[in-house]
Amino acid sequence: INTVETYSTILPDYKMTDYAYLIDRYGLVNTSHHTSGLNTSFRTWGDYWREMRNQEPPEYLLANEQDILDFFTYNAETVTKSGIDNLWTVAFRGEVDQPYWSIFKDAPEDEKERADVINRMHQIQYDLIKEFSGEEEPYARITLYDELAILMARGYLKVPDSKNMILTFVAGRRDHYPYDDLVNFNASKEMKLGYYMNFGFASTGAHVAPAESPWKMEFNYRYLNSKAPLFFSVVNVGNFREFVLELSANAKLLWDYSSYNTDQFMIDYCAQYFGNEYASDIAALYKDFYHAYWIPKESEFEGLERQFVFQDLRYARVFDHVFEKFSEPQAVPDLNPLHKIGYESIPGRTFRIDPEFNNADNQVDAILNGMTATIPKFESVAQRCSAMALKLEENKKTFFNDNLRLYSYYMTHLSKTLYHYIYAYKHQNDNQVLIKHLDLAEIEITRAQQYLFEGQHGVFHNWYSNADPLKRTFQI
Repeated sequence: INTVETYSTILPDYKMTDYAYLIDRYGLVNTSHHTSGLNTSFRTWGDYWREMRNQEPPEYLLANEQDILDFFTYNAETVTKSGIDNLWTVAFRGEVDQPYWSIFKDAPEDEKERADVINRMHQIQYDLIKEFSGEEEPYARITLYDELAILMARGYLKVPDSKNMILTFVAGRRDHYPYDDLVNFNASKEMKLGYYMNFGFASTGAHVAPAESPWKMEFNYRYLNSKAPLFFSVVNVGNFREFVLELSANAKLLWDYSSYNTDQFMIDYCAQYFGNEYASDIAALYKDFYHAYWIPKESEFEGLERQFVFQDLRYARVFDHVFEKFSEPQAVPDLNPLHKIGYESIPGRTFRIDPEFNNADNQVDAILNGMTATIPKFESVAQRCSAMALKLEENKKTFFNDNLRLYSYYMTHLSKTLYHYIYAYKHQNDNQVLIKHLDLAEIEITRAQQYLFEGQHGVFHNWYSNADPLKRTFQI
């Protein structure tokens, strides 16, 4: 556990960010995010051309290959001159978390041709790494995220040939399961494998409350290890505080693959923090909490429970999308108001709602049926948590409250909020029903927020109420 993944660490005048040097001073290794080949993305393209070349940046055109090469060379040279300990990443994507064809005007539209461009750019970057490091086969990573995973699964992506190239697979975007690129991967050739597990996707994942579970984490890592021994692991969370259980489980697994077992880990974890007497009961509460989440679509991956989970930021996106439709006067409400977000390359991936699986004909009724099923599950866990809190020693209550009880109450009231909001939307032409259920939704979201605010104490005194974190957590 010695590597820190960063976004851009490249600055003009052959300088690196203070954060890169801080990581190095702590004896940790810098590596870069899946947007950032050679330690930066095209977000710093303009800075390079204006401040290092004294000109306006050229257009994003693949035809301007010499300009791209100049940019790559500067970045590789800057990292080398810095002297920091760096695990290189090769990546050819956009300015942010987007495919390169979102910004390059002359990008091809054919998938294979798109992959050919990436293959060429990856090889150029790896050749520069060899040149500046002076090594024949330097260590480097490729992270198979989103469009790269799709192109890899279809056999179009070709990785630079090196025994020290770390091929980092990623749990399926927006949901956490081994994606097709890993399923189809033939590990007969010598190659180092990595895995990237994101417990909280920034726009649709778990942020205010954990949702994936240590069991799901173990399944993912065991599957990769069945292909070839794990060499490198990346674990990503939006907020550390919300994911200490899942992160602890992951660290325990990586520390000793052979002895780790999630059921046993849960007993040990609960005994450590809450005492031996109630360890089994609290472990069961955690499991029931994870299983209370709405499953909007039947699992497709053999042996994996809860493949598709409706996390709290998916709730937030539903509110966003339905609000857009609510704001448009209409004789008959659109019962399929949800749409994709961002650069979705797989239809339906944003929400994964299968109406038929939820005994419904449309998204609205699927949500109502889903919330009807999930609310009593969360409510049961919440009530049992309150009863358990009364039994615990005083010095164990705060962590239990902050790490489980509050989440179960938050998700109870968030689910009730969504139910009433969607019910009001469906029946918006009946003014009495509309107002009644909007009032109920407001009451429930206020309760949800009040439970979160219970967790604001000590160093966490403004954890949910401070303006900036609100944008990434309490988004309702």
